[in-house]
Amino acid sequence: MNLANRATRILYVSELNLLLAVDTAGVLHLLYPNLRVVRSSPQLREQWPINALTVAAPYIFTRNRVGTIARWGLETLAPIDVYPATSLADPDYLMEGEEPSPTPARGIAAFEGRLYVNSGYGQLAVFDCDPFRLRTMQPGLADGFIEWICTDAPGLQVMSDKHGRLHMGNLTSGQFPITVSIDDSNLHRVRYDPEYDAFWVTQDAGDDAAAFVQNGLVRVTRSGEVVAKHPFTNDDVEFLELDSNRSLVLSGGFDGRLYIFTNTNEGAELTNLIGGFSHQLIDCAYVDPEQTYVLTQDGEITEVSLSAGRAKKVHAFDRRCVWDIQPTSDPSIFYCATDSGVAALHLHEGLLDTIDADILWHHRTTMGFIRRVVPLKNGDYIGLSRQQYVFRATSSGGLVWTRSLASLGHTISVDQQSQNVLVATDSGALALDLSTGAVMRQWSVDGVPVWASAYAETGDAILATRAGHVVEFSRETGLESRRMKTDPNPKRMWVADKSLWITGGFGIKEYDFSTFELRHRWVDLIENTAENAVALNGFVHVVSYGYQLASYEYEDEELTGLEEPLLDFTKGIAHFQKNEKSWILVGGRGGFVSIYGLSHGRPQKVREIYI
Repeated sequence: MNLANRATRILYVSELNLLLAVDTAGVLHLLYPNLRVVRSSPQLREQWPINALTVAAPYIFTRNRVGTIARWGLETLAPIDVYPATSLADPDYLMEGEEPSPTPARGIAAFEGRLYVNSGYGQLAVFDCDPFRLRTMQPGLADGFIEWICTDAPGLQVMSDKHGRLHMGNLTSGQFPITVSIDDSNLHRVRYDPEYDAFWVTQDAGDDAAAFVQNGLVRVTRSGEVVAKHPFTNDDVEFLELDSNRSLVLSGGFDGRLYIFTNTNEGAELTNLIGGFSHQLIDCAYVDPEQTYVLTQDGEITEVSLSAGRAKKVHAFDRRCVWDIQPTSDPSIFYCATDSGVAALHLHEGLLDTIDADILWHHRTTMGFIRRVVPLKNGDYIGLSRQQYVFRATSSGGLVWTRSLASLGHTISVDQQSQNVLVATDSGALALDLSTGAVMRQWSVDGVPVWASAYAETGDAILATRAGHVVEFSRETGLESRRMKTDPNPKRMWVADKSLWITGGFGIKEYDFSTFELRHRWVDLIENTAENAVALNGFVHVVSYGYQLASYEYEDEELTGLEEPLLDFTKGIAHFQKNEKSWILVGGRGGFVSIYGLSHGRPQKVREIYI
């Protein structure tokens, strides 16, 4: 497989017996079953990723993240018609000054000669497929975009949204009298099951008492009755597919496993589980029992045999990512966690306000990609890998110790005073001895996954669960001393200047650490999850899962700058200061580190390097 950019979606095109993929640059690709490229489309002027696509031979219809709708030739991949996002809005439904909102929503369907798709403004655009003409703009869902549209059931269409609801009714009339709430977050896929005349639906979070604790698949009847729930994970579920005779249900998501269920009258019975994938699963294309293709978020596609119950072949992609950027005791050197290992980046001022950047070393590991890195004062570092390892290494690349984890690790923190390493995992948290990696203490927080961790200045451990419970544990006793509730899905957390900072799907929050009272929240125009942030010189700079770098004034939380789209998902951010000048470093999927100079809090790119 020789794609230049990371694939974001794949599907099987039965009319051609080929796979169709789209990528982060908005380019389409037809692939042979061996994943050699048949042909690729031109790149349109807008280079936003494509997340929504559907095939209605002889055409492909796509929607990019900002809402531009395009029609392409199925066999040629030639662009035929393009409606820019700004052209698809009924002014009667707009707010004053409203602009298209970037979103990865996948709501698109070709049905009875018409195309139904989200506009960039959250309205429902209805087109004739051939000739390609806009018929009408309808109000969208009341509070968000359509995530999926299922048209396979005779006489009934179903839409899902980002708030856990199914809307059941008729696309042609625009009437959806049945609304069913089955989750507290995204419903990424809805598939009709003709064997039992019902719908299978994915959950991102779970509902009721299981919300943000456990989630999976739900079966819903035509009347909207939930008749079966099958929780199997504690992370996002991205897809589901049925095999050709509807005897199997395939599903997977961010926990990196492919779940294979037997489809029964009572629901679904888990019969196989395939792991070993390099990263989170984001899409799946079923062809036949010997050929099922699973796309991971790093761009790799794995061919799976359902009949054998195993992965057959990995079609590698040149995957690169900078997950974390952390300052060292030398203010000009930063350690970067990458898909390959850990790299040291050296920065210094260049001519005419440029930045010179050198990679001093890049230590490769065999433990999967490195999600987090914490530099130590002597130049060593602690790393956390996707393959469930924590380790300490020297600046020359020698391993001091490794520790295998019982479950996926999310974040690490180091307390130099106690000489402990705090690790947040799906099975709780643990403190390791900094010198040896020995387990010193373990915690369970409500028996649910711990997604973020930090050490307080006192050495107390601060842990945040997926459900949003933030708990402080005493350094002396190891017992819980206090807790608070924030929003679900925290990503990172740290204590600085008597404040507790938390990033997540709610933006960036700053709490007074002594009281746990909310001081500030920066969220305006952040699309999707806020991954990371830095506060610098009266401004807060935020990177998001939505390919964004947003800048805000600290005190009044006003947005001062927004860079989008960036090259791909952003993960790491840090700041560099020298001679009263300041820069910020942004790293992410694709292996980029973008360096921005700052003028009155607004970033301007001055350099970009790749690791």
